[in-house]
Amino acid sequence: MESIPIEHSLILASILFALGLIGVLTRRNIVFVLMSLEIMLNAS
Repeated sequence: MESIPIEHSLILASILFALGLIGVLTRRNIVFVLMSLEIMLNAS
C-alpha cells in the first residue's frame, strides 16, 4: 500500500485555504462567508 506524498497533501491544503480566503474576502452574504471559513478550517 502506497502512501500519499506530503507535497501533494500540502498543495491540496494550500489550494483549499486560498479558495476559502478568496471566498471570505469577496462574498457579502454571511452564509457564503461562513461556508468559506469552513473550507479554510478543513484545509488546516
